[in-house]
Amino acid sequence: MIRVQEANLTVFGPMDDIEDGNFYKNSPVYQQIRACLDAVDGSFGALMADKHKGYRMPIGGVVAYPRHISPTGVGYDIGCGNYAVRTSLRPRDLGDIDNLVTKIREKIVFGIGTTSPLHKGEIEILGIDWKNPLMKDLKQLAASQLGTIGGGNHYVDIMNDKDQNVWVACHFGSRGFGHKIARKTMEILGFKDTMDGPPALLEENTPLFDDYLEAMCFAGMYATLGRKMVVEYILDILGAKPVEMISNHHNFAWSEIIQGEHYWVIRKGATPLWDKPIFIGGSMGDISAIVEPIPGTTEMYASLNSAPHGAGRTMSRSQAKKLINMQDVNVYLEKMGVHLYGGGADEAPNAYRGLSTVLGYHENLRIRTRLWPIVVMMAGKGEEDPYKD
Repeated sequence: MIRVQEANLTVFGPMDDIEDGNFYKNSPVYQQIRACLDAVDGSFGALMADKHKGYRMPIGGVVAYPRHISPTGVGYDIGCGNYAVRTSLRPRDLGDIDNLVTKIREKIVFGIGTTSPLHKGEIEILGIDWKNPLMKDLKQLAASQLGTIGGGNHYVDIMNDKDQNVWVACHFGSRGFGHKIARKTMEILGFKDTMDGPPALLEENTPLFDDYLEAMCFAGMYATLGRKMVVEYILDILGAKPVEMISNHHNFAWSEIIQGEHYWVIRKGATPLWDKPIFIGGSMGDISAIVEPIPGTTEMYASLNSAPHGAGRTMSRSQAKKLINMQDVNVYLEKMGVHLYGGGADEAPNAYRGLSTVLGYHENLRIRTRLWPIVVMMAGKGEEDPYKD
């Protein structure tokens, strides 16, 4: 279902960040994506149905530039994404949940983690060029935070599907490593840390473009490695083997061919939907989903081969903390059979859209597998994360 179609922009789902009766172009999300598209001639864009306002580019936004990468489009949490593994275990095999979570949190660090107990020198396998000016002096920070989860909407989940297969999944990005790369790039470009304004742009065949592209790619590999380490550690605790593995990330720029022409496709809070299944997470009380692309559709072209990355916020974090009672949330989750460790009102289910509703606006994908949460682990109070976008 397409709500808005313009010459170079497609919007999936309603523009529900404005009051009923207002013209959609008054939407702050629309104005953000329009500023990104108007900055470069020949650009194309899309807004996924989980869209909401972000730093100079909406979360759920996709922009294709002919010759530019946008560091503000990629955002601060470079390579944020998901890793999900299906096991042969059944929910009854999990045993005592409190004991399991205690073992996991002995080594999995949430929130602001200064050191990572998982680190065993794995960062060396990435072959990072620490001489890159955007990564200089970041090795110690990167090594210490490898495999840490972060705060905000970052999590570790244990779930099951309709066949009672247990899944382990996590969602986080490149932590302080990616954040420092982004901030250093913004400082060089003279950009301030404000939500509104034009996008930062780097043009091909310039030194800063080359440095940023290399640094972004390393941050993406770093984030993927961290997620795999976390899930492998949990599988080891469970005594489980992986049956199926799904890895995908967002907050990145990809080199792609669109209508026979080369573009840099920047996705912030949007997932590439190419030729393989992807994992999309819901809120702490909602389903998550494994989805597959439906190729060759008008919607696939209009989405720039993209899917949502989650359910999308319905209110800001500050609003959620004022309006949502966590005691009521805990009662609801208990009835749903969800064991919550950490998290707060800003991550409550009613601060988000329903994932089924969001995915229902996208006719370029099909839900292959629905996953229901059993255990949700997030940063707790006092573990706020400066590295989220």
